[in-house]
Amino acid sequence: MVDSLRDRYTAFIDQTITDTLKGKFRSKRQVYDVLAAQLESGTSEIFERCLAETVTTLQQQSDTETDELKQAKLIRKLRAIKTLQGAWDDWQKQYQAKSASANAVQQILDADASERLAVLIQVLDTNRGDTFNRPHLQQLATALETAAQRHSDEASNDETAASVVADLRQFASGLTQGIAAYTALDEHLVSWMYEQQRQIGFGASTERPGPWKTWAKHTNSPLPRAIFIAQAHNQSAATVLTPDLDSMGLELDATHLDSSHLQISAWVELAILLQGLQRGLVNWFDSQPYNLQAGRNLAGMTFLAFTILWGELSNGCRQTTVLAEGDRHRLSNFCFAIALQI
Repeated sequence: MVDSLRDRYTAFIDQTITDTLKGKFRSKRQVYDVLAAQLESGTSEIFERCLAETVTTLQQQSDTETDELKQAKLIRKLRAIKTLQGAWDDWQKQYQAKSASANAVQQILDADASERLAVLIQVLDTNRGDTFNRPHLQQLATALETAAQRHSDEASNDETAASVVADLRQFASGLTQGIAAYTALDEHLVSWMYEQQRQIGFGASTERPGPWKTWAKHTNSPLPRAIFIAQAHNQSAATVLTPDLDSMGLELDATHLDSSHLQISAWVELAILLQGLQRGLVNWFDSQPYNLQAGRNLAGMTFLAFTILWGELSNGCRQTTVLAEGDRHRLSNFCFAIALQI
């Protein structure tokens, strides 16, 4: 079985090189599609060895060939096989993302109802080696929605199944909304630094624009927007969980956080959005060549600012009366877990 697969994969690699040299493939995506159709489940290691052996053989032949014409052909083959190597790298990333998504969904399904949200935030921990990036987050959202549909038939007659389906859909919706919210704010990640009377930092007053005020202008999501406005006014993030926001004088433009704005999906969206903003700022500060030490200091301030924000939200969730009693504990733990991760 292994030998027949090796022969088939080696023949496929040779044919792909030939077709590439003949111009039959216009893009790496076309090579990827052909590759994906050829690979059998559980045999990726065999293909990888065949690909590596072919590259090694071609390279050795090229290094030892003295005939210029033959060497030129070998060099062209080496260039052609790079397209296949690129498609193989893409396939591996896609496969790993699918595997990670499937594992994450199974962990959530295996968890008790009170622990599902905690499991999700463990999966999304940016300290993990298999951190989900934006495309993979969408893949995870799709996997969660697919799992919800798979269990939906049981949900009509089973209260436990109904709870599972509801959570899976809330998580999927939150991930999708979080990706959209971050994408909308991405172009405004550091624009606040170039505004008039700029101030690089997080303790901006209403007279001096900072990140929170700028970000609030460019998001339509009620929960993040309310938090940004509170931060811009030097108020605790927990302020947004106050029953009477008008009394805080935060000028929320009639945006009040009712139960629909505080569903689990909204908190998952918030996590994705803030993680993206935090990661983007730290990367930007770390990449500034003009003052390496200042960049490191600002990156440290960023970590501290977001840790404090999540800590405030954790306290606010635990003490608020605007959340259902059952949600207070798990949302407080959810926020605190993110603070610990930072």
